Order: sequence, then structure tokens, then C-alpha cells
Amino acid sequence: MRETDLTPAMRQWRRVKDQHPDKLVLFRMGDFYEMFGEDARTASELLEIALTTRDRNKADPMPMCGVPYHALEVYLGRLLRAGFRVALCDQVEDAALAKGLVRREVTRIVTPGTVLEEGIVEANEPVVLASWSASAEWVGLAWVDLSSGESVLWRSARIEAEERLRALAPAELLYPEGGERPMDLGRTLATPMPPKCFSPRAAAEQLSRRYGLPGELPGIPADPEPLGALMALLDYVKERGGQNLKLPRYEAPGSFLAMDEATRRNLELVASLETGGRKGTLLDTLDATLTPMGARFLREWVLTPCADAGEIERRQRIVTAWVEDAPRLQAFRDALKGFLDMARLVARFGAGLASPRDAGALSTALVKLPGVAEACASINERVESLEKSIPAAKAWTTRLERELEVTLPIRADGGGIFARGFDAELDRLRDLAENAHGAILAVEKRERERAGIASLKIKYNKIFGYFIEVSKANLAKVPPEYERRQTLVNAERFVTPELRELESRILSAREERETREAVLWEQLQSDLKADLPVFRDAAAGLGRMDILAGFAFQARQRGYRRPEILKEPRIELEESRHPVLELDRRHQPFVPNPATLDTADCQVLLLTGPNMGGKSTYLRQVALITVMTHVGAFVPAKRAAVGLADRLFCRVGAGDSLLRGLSTFMVEMTETAAILRSATPRSLVILDEVGRGTSTYDGLAIAWAVVEALAAPKGVGCRTLFATHYHELTELGRSQAGVKNLTMGVREYGGKVHFLRTVEEGAADRSYGIHVAELAGIPPEVVVRAREVLEELEERRARVGLEHRDQSRPHQPGLFDAPEGAKGIREKEIADALRVVDLDRLTPLDAFLLVERLKKKL
Repeated sequence: MRETDLTPAMRQWRRVKDQHPDKLVLFRMGDFYEMFGEDARTASELLEIALTTRDRNKADPMPMCGVPYHALEVYLGRLLRAGFRVALCDQVEDAALAKGLVRREVTRIVTPGTVLEEGIVEANEPVVLASWSASAEWVGLAWVDLSSGESVLWRSARIEAEERLRALAPAELLYPEGGERPMDLGRTLATPMPPKCFSPRAAAEQLSRRYGLPGELPGIPADPEPLGALMALLDYVKERGGQNLKLPRYEAPGSFLAMDEATRRNLELVASLETGGRKGTLLDTLDATLTPMGARFLREWVLTPCADAGEIERRQRIVTAWVEDAPRLQAFRDALKGFLDMARLVARFGAGLASPRDAGALSTALVKLPGVAEACASINERVESLEKSIPAAKAWTTRLERELEVTLPIRADGGGIFARGFDAELDRLRDLAENAHGAILAVEKRERERAGIASLKIKYNKIFGYFIEVSKANLAKVPPEYERRQTLVNAERFVTPELRELESRILSAREERETREAVLWEQLQSDLKADLPVFRDAAAGLGRMDILAGFAFQARQRGYRRPEILKEPRIELEESRHPVLELDRRHQPFVPNPATLDTADCQVLLLTGPNMGGKSTYLRQVALITVMTHVGAFVPAKRAAVGLADRLFCRVGAGDSLLRGLSTFMVEMTETAAILRSATPRSLVILDEVGRGTSTYDGLAIAWAVVEALAAPKGVGCRTLFATHYHELTELGRSQAGVKNLTMGVREYGGKVHFLRTVEEGAADRSYGIHVAELAGIPPEVVVRAREVLEELEERRARVGLEHRDQSRPHQPGLFDAPEGAKGIREKEIADALRVVDLDRLTPLDAFLLVERLKKKL
């Protein structure tokens, strides 16, 4: 549509839209936010609201749709969750006072990474905004959760940076426009920014200015990549609620237990593989928090467990103190019940987005702070941020209780915020506005008595305002100072100077009252800003103590024990249990098992056993207990000693990735390759059924080679749990140092198979797959036929034995090849062949196959 065809209001909208082409513009018109053009088409479908048109009689009408301004949060949340940025264009002057077109301006830009509204964001999940800046060698990251105001810097190689981002799962990621775009993070909104925004020097100068720091920034290296990412972040949040940020801290790559995306998924740390939800995850199992701040911090701790022994032991000491003093633990948790989300309340006040109801909620939270701080001190654990907040909390509690109404409105533009007796001028205006009817009746009564006209009435309409109406029969009694306004058939209407003045006061009283309340509200918010950093830090300290008190509560309820932190890479577990499954009624009673892993005699544990015997459960419980130890929690074991790891890898299960064009086996090999590339001697590796996605011989060869690549002395030498159905691999447990065979206990008697769920030394010789198929409900005739086929295959294998060769590959000399110039060795001459075997070429696999062959011959 041409500019000349637009109305003045639509030209105003067009200018705003041209300034924000990448955003949905919500344009305030009266009681609605309207959207036009392509914005309307997009929003109407997403929000499921009617799409109409403006100027329907024109040849090219403008599509439009709208949402009520009082329901903005509901619709705004749906737009943000769909990955849109939104520009709110509001009326910035009173329509009654405007000379011509009401002036409108963009008052706020809302994006998925900067939203703070209570009705939009999930209480228990952070909203992270991240920024990416890369050089040829390094990647710098900066990120912030506006709820807590905590900003972090990071610098690493690209692979580590990508893994850190995946753990963060930011709602929005900033990157230099025209530069290399970061990897796809699923639902994360990628936002390009001009390259000039990524200036390291500008970031250092802005931080020094903002926090009054001369010279170098404490604890923050002058690396250009993270500082550049930080500068873009600061620019982006400047107009989007980022006025409450703490001084950034630098996070080194080795400061936490690193886990890749596959490990977090396979261990079901925060999302269930079965449902995608939180139920049945480690996070759900560990979460006994009572505050939203604690719940958000716990999620961060589980995704990035601490690797600092000193910090872990500090957390353990606090948990121990709570565990040993049940009454004080209960008193602290009682004080937390009903504690509101102080962190996000503070963030909304810092961003200028708080409502009067938020002020009431903040008052309720501040009332509880002194009691919470006292409960922490009772276990001899000082939380400095809580203690520092007490004077300000008491002062603001007194002020807010004195100034605010008991019941507060959601919006600040309708009045009803401040209590009577707080401000005399506001009380006068409120009385006038609320008692207008009584004032009019008083004037009416006085004029009746003065004029002697009993039927005299004061009325009101929108055209004439307030007026005195006198019937024709009483016109002779009308006082001379009455001014005629209107003549009717049976009456005359008059006004007086007193009535005009009263009308003016009544009609302006509401507006003046709202103006006065707006001034007082702005003053309250301005005064509060000085103490917001204190309350922000108190909320963070409270959230962390909430987590530790929750750990103590669970330890007492479930019989968890404090794990010893070892310096050497070793794991010793006595009667350990799976933290999630032991709570599930389907797995009760849960059978505990020991575990010993080190870098010497028990470096690789080869676990064999039947299907449904509990191999995967055992692997995962060792990994999850390791995660719990790094988090600072007590663990489900009679005794536990854990040497901290630098990385945890978990490759279990099977699944494809159709979007990336990867088959099940390709996904398996990709994840295994990542482990072999990145594992170190201090890592913990969990591998389940490597090689099962391809043919038997290929899979066995890959599994064998992977074990050798992880086993010392020639391999990585990391602690490894390796579950397999390739029973041939157990030869490594008999022939290679550091590799130990374990099996899941099973007994057969009475014609039935019984799974004991116990881990025993030794190797399994059967997988009982057909038995499991029978338990799963496979029809009896299929089970019978499967047993027949199995017997045939085993007999054929016995006949063919070691003569199998993969003809597709060049021939490689093997154990049963004759020496040069000799004929092939016949089966009946195997024993004699041992005399001519080149023992230098005898591998563990050759030896195992030879022994198996001879056993069958005998």
C-alpha cells in the first residue's frame, strides 16, 4: 500500500515498522495492541485470533488483528516461545490532551532472552541470553540470566564452547552479523548484531565506568573474544532490562565436570528419554528446593557439576550440619515455605517493569529474610549476602507496609496503590473522586433550601456535564445568579459558578489522583534501586542454601551418605543404588551393588550378562552417583569414595537422527568417536553395547578395538564401564592388565531363569535373549522356532569355526594360516598346528578363538 493511501495513524505505524523490520510490532490503539500487514498474518495464525482488514472498501485492504492490552502477557508469551522478537509501541501522551494524532513510541523491545514477566517465563527454569565471538583459534562466550543478574565470561576452543552452550541452552544467542554463524541449538533464537558491537576495548571501558574499577578488571583476563562477546551482550540488554547486572565472573573450562550433549541426554539429567519431561530425571530426584531461586540454581548445578574439590567439600559441610541437626533443618525449611521469587521481583524493579503487585510480593519476601538468615547462622554457616540484606530488608518492610494498600492492582496506571494516611494530597484527591456523588447531593440539598424548590435536581450528561434542572412551574423561584444552559418542553437547565467549579474538580480528581499516584510510584521505585543489588545477592545466597538444605532433607529421608572426595582417579562404592530407580515402585526392593574403578587393576570393567539383567542400570547408577558427588549432594550408597573427574561420557542405547541424516549406527559411532578423541586419564567413560548396530563381526571388531583404545598402558587409561553382549571380549579380562570381567547374576532352576540383579566377578556365556522375548509376550510358536534356529546357528558356528573370512578385504595372515610355503591346516591337525604357530603373532583374540575351537573338538 502506498504511503499516500495511509491514514496518519497508519503512517505512524509504518515508520515504526521500518525501524524494526525484524520484529513483530504491537501498536497500541485504545484498549488494543494492533498488528498490521505480514505481522498480522503471522500473529493471527500463531495466536489463533481473527484476521480482519482495515479499509475494506479499498482495492488493497491492509490485514490486521489485535489483542486486548490487559491480556498482553498471555499473547506475548506465545509469540516469544515461538521465537519472535516483539516491539511494543505505546501511546506516550493522553489522548484527551493530544493536539491531533496521539504520539506513539516504541517503549520496549522484548525478546526470548530478555523477558522477565512472571506470566511468561517458567519459575523453575532460567532465561539465559548468550553472546558468541570467535577468532581463528578461540571462541569467547558471555551469558547472563537477567533473573539473577549474574553474567559469566568463557574462552575455549570451538568444540568446548559449543558444548558449554548446549549445556546452557540459551533462549537467545547473539553473534556478529556476516560472520560465522554458531551451531544450531534447536529452539535457541539466533540474533545477528553489527560487528562493531563486539568491541573488547569498549567492554573493558564500560565495565570500569559502571563498577568504578580503575585499571584492570579483577579476575577477568583481557582476552578479546569473551570481552567482545560481553560488549555485544551489554549493548543488547541496555534497553531490555539489563540494569541490574553483577560484575561478570570468568569461568575456566576445567572448573566443572564436562559432559557432552549425548551424555546429558543418555543419563536423563534434566529431560526423560521416554517423555521429554522432567519426571524420572536426576534433576527431579534431587529437587527438594522450596524456592524458585533454588530450583533454577539446582538445574544449573546438575547440568554443570562443580569440579573444585574445595567448593564441593564446602557444600558437603553445610549439608552435614543440616543432617546432624534435624530441628534446625526443619526450622530453616519452614521459613522458606511460600517464599516468593525475590530474584525475579528484583530483576523486574531493576528493569522498570515491576507492578504494584510486585511491590507487595517483595514486601512479603523481605519480611521473611531476617528469619531465614538467623536459621542459617544457627548451623554456624554465615551467608554474608543474607546478613548484609537484613537492615535494608527491615527498613523496606516497614516502609512498604506503611505506604501500600493491602490489596494491590496488577497495573500501575489505574490507581489504588497507596494506603490512606500516607499522603495528604492523595487522600484529598481520592476523597473527591470517590465521594463525588455525596458532594453533588450536598449542593443539591442546599440549593433546594435556598431557592425553595423541592423538585430541584442536579443531573449529568456527557454534553453539558453537571446542571440544575427546574420545572416550568418553579421558574419564578430561580435565583438570579443561575445561568441558563438549555430549555426543554417542561423544564429549564441551569449552572452556577459553584457547580462549574465542583464539576471541574470532580472530573479532574481521578486524573489528578492517578497522576499523584504515578509520581509516588516512580519515587518508590527510584528509592528502591539503591538496595536492589543487596536484595539480588541475598536471593542468590538464599537459593543456594535452599539447595543444600534440600540435599540434607533427602539424605535423612533416603539414607544417603556423604561421599569422600579422593585426589586420585578412583571410585569405591559399597552397596550403591540407582538414585532414580530406587524410588520407583516397579523397581522395589532395589538390589544394591558395589563398584570399584581405578586406573590400575580395575581400570576397565567389562560387564556381561543377560538381557534385562540390570547392566544398564548399574552403569548409569555409577555415573549418576559421580554427578551427585560433583554437585555436592550425598549419595545412595552405604559408603562412597569418588575421585573427581574432568569429563564424563555416557554412550548408551540406540537412536537415529533423521534431521541430520544419521542412522542409528552412525549416531553410535559419532558419539564413540567423540569419547575416544576427548577422554583423558581423569575421565569416566560409560559405554553400553558398542558395535551392536552393525553385523556381528564388524561390531565385535569395533568393540574390541574400542576397549583396547581405552585400556592402559597403550590406550587412554581412563576409568571405564563397558557393558556388552559380545562374550568374546571377556578374553581381554583374562589376558590384559587393568581389564576386569564382571557379570550380572542369573540362576536357572525349576526350568525357569531368575535374574538376581547382582554384580559378580566373572563372565557370562549366555544372553537369555529368547527368554526375555518370551517375557515380553512374543507368541509361543515364535519362541519355540527361535530356540530351534538358535540351536542350528550354534551347530553351524561349531562346524565353520575359525575358517570365516571377510572376503571383501585384502587377506591378512592369521593364526590358522600356514607358514610360508605350507598347505592350509585341516581341522583334525589343529593340535599339531600349535607347534608351528608364530607365537609373536598370537593375540588375545586369536588365543580365545583357539581355546574355544579346541573345547568344541574335545
